[in-house]
Amino acid sequence: MQAPKNDLRSLSIEELQVLIESLRKENFQLREIIDNVPGDVYWKNTQGVWLGINARGSESLRKMGFLSDLKEVIGKTDAELFGEETARHFKANDQMVIQEKREISQEESATLQSGEKLVQLSIKRPLYNEAGEVIGIIGNTVDITYLKKIESSLHAAKEKAEVANRAKTEFLANMSHDMKTPLSGIVTTAEVIIGDKNIPEIGRKYGEIIADSGRQLADFFTSCLDLSKMEMEAWASHTTAFSIKKLLENIKALYLPKAMSSNLVLHVEYDEALPQSVEGHRDALYRVLLNLMGNAIKFTKQGSVTLRAKMLKHADEQHVTAEFQVQDTGMGIPEDKHQVIFEKLYRVKPSYESQIEGSGIGLYIVDQYIKRMGGQIQVDSQVGEGSTFTVTLPLKIISNETESSPAGIEPPSMVIAPDVIKEKTSHPIATTHISENQNAENLPRVLLVEDNEMIQFITKSLLNTAGFAVDIAGTGEDALAMFEPNKYGLIYMDIGLPKMSGYETARAIRAKEKTLNAEVETPIIALTGHGAMDVQSFCGEAGMQGILSKPLSREQAEVLWQHFKMDASIPVPGLMLLTQDAPAPSAQEILDVDATIKMIGTQDIALNLIAKLVGDLKNHFLPQVKAIIFKNKGDELQFLLHRQLGALAYAKAPRLEKTLLGVQTMTQKGVSIDKTAYKEIEQEVLRVIDCYDKMNLTQLQKMV
Repeated sequence: MQAPKNDLRSLSIEELQVLIESLRKENFQLREIIDNVPGDVYWKNTQGVWLGINARGSESLRKMGFLSDLKEVIGKTDAELFGEETARHFKANDQMVIQEKREISQEESATLQSGEKLVQLSIKRPLYNEAGEVIGIIGNTVDITYLKKIESSLHAAKEKAEVANRAKTEFLANMSHDMKTPLSGIVTTAEVIIGDKNIPEIGRKYGEIIADSGRQLADFFTSCLDLSKMEMEAWASHTTAFSIKKLLENIKALYLPKAMSSNLVLHVEYDEALPQSVEGHRDALYRVLLNLMGNAIKFTKQGSVTLRAKMLKHADEQHVTAEFQVQDTGMGIPEDKHQVIFEKLYRVKPSYESQIEGSGIGLYIVDQYIKRMGGQIQVDSQVGEGSTFTVTLPLKIISNETESSPAGIEPPSMVIAPDVIKEKTSHPIATTHISENQNAENLPRVLLVEDNEMIQFITKSLLNTAGFAVDIAGTGEDALAMFEPNKYGLIYMDIGLPKMSGYETARAIRAKEKTLNAEVETPIIALTGHGAMDVQSFCGEAGMQGILSKPLSREQAEVLWQHFKMDASIPVPGLMLLTQDAPAPSAQEILDVDATIKMIGTQDIALNLIAKLVGDLKNHFLPQVKAIIFKNKGDELQFLLHRQLGALAYAKAPRLEKTLLGVQTMTQKGVSIDKTAYKEIEQEVLRVIDCYDKMNLTQLQKMV
């Protein structure tokens, strides 16, 4: 009930009594509502003086030991109640509300007289008078200390689980790498036996059996390495412009020899309605199609395998959805297994019940790649009638201009029969074994940089059999001393060299070429058994042209020479080509604010954590890691990397995390960490600092 607008003196005694009683009841109800609103409700003036508080708030302050009676809070300031340090934080938030005239939600902390710290969630908004002027703030605060303790324990448990999982995957990667080194010796020795015409036919047959068995085991460990890399690292595939038609061409060429040996007909179909050039995760798509094609050929005993790409729909003028299919006439998959085949380590039949080799990892990795690219995969298959795997993928249009078919790819719906394959895949260089006493002056010469004597011997023998003259350098220093421009057509570079790493050696060779004004760079190909660390970025930035996983095969050696010295359109099986002019990383790849907020769950804490990370990187981590690396203190480096990777599990800096993981793996394998590794770390740290400096708090908040 409101008082009448006319003079109260005109009211009778009875009317005044009714009005007073009504106002008393209304005031009581309002006070009851305020006192029992969930949370501590309070209001202050613009100078931070407390004007009022509800009963719940008064009770909270009493329990915290700040006052014993409601009267003690009215007229007091935050400094008088909580102390100067806590008051400064409260005042800053209050002034933001008053000056910007907007509601804010902030986490605030307070220290009790006992020393215990409280965490509170406060919602504050301006308090206005009748004229619309801001006369203070009104707030509602809830104690969330218990929830923050639960959150902290959950984060600790999550970090512990991540550390355990990382240890498991690092062990898997190290085990796989250590197994691939002797496997390289077995397979390469078998390759030498197969290519040596002086060995009886039966001996070469045994060599083929050894080589095939070794390759199957090597493929299994490669799958293990892929899995460990995917589980250890955040998704960091870069988008790039590429031609779908040329991608199909490369895949076709890689599988021609296998199709020929299996007496299969290979179909490749390309929809000309697809854009000439698109932007997407080219490398990830390449891996997906390689895996699906490999499975199709492996599980097809007769008939054909078809790889097709077609336009599915235009999302808009700049985006399309493309469809990729791999179809075979093979053994097929039972309908009740169509979904579970994408689960990790699942096989339709256990290895001991099947004559078809496989790890149960490949389709899981395919599914993970496709999901991370924003696509979908489905399978249509019946036992005995073959299988069709269909991948739908969103892509950005770069160019819609039509292009003529590149060399080596046929028009749509092309068919490549086994007899055609045989003609197209013959690229012999030489078939004569080179003895130590033979004159090799007129033969193509390569430099093998490898510290393992067994790998030196068998790789040189294989390259000799393939028709190459080989010089061997056991260290990076030896390689640099032996190198001269135009002396070698190719350099095979091991990564894990003692003292001077393969990366540093490659950089030194590139520097020597510049000093001597070399007209062209000598191609450097990394030979590696590593899988968990990011060798791709390290090799590319060191100036290498490609990466081959050990063991090197004779076919790879022959075709590799032709690719770099004769025709760059000739694809090399298993070669990962590198480009030194990589696109600049995006801000999200350098400092992922969204992922950090998602991990922490609270925007304000996440932004504070990022600020703390940047400050720590600049003031502590970078100087420390430099001093440790330059003093060659491996144990201290491992501890420092472990600590920093723990912080990066929450504050997300994907590129820096990947770089540190790579260096960590190298230290665990005993590889010498030199100044080159520090430069890699410094580059990524400075990128994080620069990225953060370009973002102020307002911009960061808008990103959320």
